[in-house]
Amino acid sequence: MNNKKISPEKELDIKIEMPKYKLYTLSNGITVYLMPTREMPLTNLLFLYQHGSLNDPRDLYGLAHSTSSMLTKGTSSKSSLDIDFYSDHLGMIFNTYTYNQYLGVEAEVLNEYLMEAWDLVFDVLTNSTFPESELTKHKKRKIDAVKKMEEDPGQLVTNCLLQLMFNREYIGRATFGTPETISKIERKHIVEYYNNHFYPAAASLFMVGNFSEKDINKIETDLSLMQNEKSFNEHSIPEFDNSFKLWIVDKPDSTQVQVKIGWHTIPHNHPDFYPLLMGSIILGGGFSSRLMQEIRVKQGLSYGAYSQLQPINQKSSIFIINSFTRPKNITKLITSFQNEISKLHNAEVTQEELSTNRNYISGQYPLSFETNSDLLSKLTKLKTLGYKREQIENLPQFLKNTNPNQIQQALTQYIQWSNASISIVGAAKEIKKILPEELSKLAVVKSVDEIINMK
Repeated sequence: MNNKKISPEKELDIKIEMPKYKLYTLSNGITVYLMPTREMPLTNLLFLYQHGSLNDPRDLYGLAHSTSSMLTKGTSSKSSLDIDFYSDHLGMIFNTYTYNQYLGVEAEVLNEYLMEAWDLVFDVLTNSTFPESELTKHKKRKIDAVKKMEEDPGQLVTNCLLQLMFNREYIGRATFGTPETISKIERKHIVEYYNNHFYPAAASLFMVGNFSEKDINKIETDLSLMQNEKSFNEHSIPEFDNSFKLWIVDKPDSTQVQVKIGWHTIPHNHPDFYPLLMGSIILGGGFSSRLMQEIRVKQGLSYGAYSQLQPINQKSSIFIINSFTRPKNITKLITSFQNEISKLHNAEVTQEELSTNRNYISGQYPLSFETNSDLLSKLTKLKTLGYKREQIENLPQFLKNTNPNQIQQALTQYIQWSNASISIVGAAKEIKKILPEELSKLAVVKSVDEIINMK
């Protein structure tokens, strides 16, 4: 973002209209979202189950992730190599993924090969055999991947913050699992998870692309074969402690300090959500943001400092700020965070600053509707986060309707230092000496092993 001054009357007026989509439910309970597009000869599809790492037993963290990953490691008619070869032959992007409340299979393919690609997707969804030999290899890869997080301060500071904010529950759980829990996962656990959580009432199909009515008829016929009368119950979302907390993950050899601070905040359908979102953009949403200008440009403490407001479900969001610096500058960095938040509490933003940031969003947001993959992501939010169509289409307008007083009030009400959760990764002994005494006394030092293994 540049620093060019833009007067309020020159604010951009952006109107976005998503392609029309069709929403319906099959007789067996599977929800279907169809968005036809004709611009490209591609179709993107996502088959989603409303179960994820939240359903992992405490001694088997990573079970949902292992189950979804193992879907593509062999079926009753294809080996793992066959699946890889066939998807490559079709020029198909084919992935599985797992989040806290969802897991799924995603594919992108040229439309002329859509039915062949669908046959592969349907095969792994309904005929996976979860071979022991593939599970052994999967577990080794995942344990190695989790252990490599020890070398990634950015990942550590994020994992630490989520564990701290969510008391190692909900999205504070380790989706991949820990080395100890992954090693305990057996084929019987995966089969049991699959049988208990892969059923029609918990499933949704999302499709965006140049598909035909004939394609959909074939897909619906296949989906009708998935029969299970089990009903789906929404996940309960627990309340979390909003008191001040500070963890330091000790990496004695680290020459940088990573800092990430979070707050529990309001859901996306709350009246204050868009003023708070606008506040996060002004605080740390781009190069002209207050954090970037103060921390990078004026003080030279870091190359970057950012903030964001992220909905995590239909009932809450998290507000995050983050940066990194040298150990000797840790107090300056945290003080800068505090000062910039206080400034937003104590004085309204100027109309000029508000217009500049709103124009930036108005210019950038349409770019997130360009591809089928972009549209699939937007379509999925209707289900996973409970968004309304107008929320997705009219984001620039919702932000344009916010005013300086609303932004000030939202930040003052929801972003208080006394409610912050602070995650720091670096040389703990050195950091505690430098931090102000009131923070140092509150700091709980954690080893890397405690974060990786959730001890």
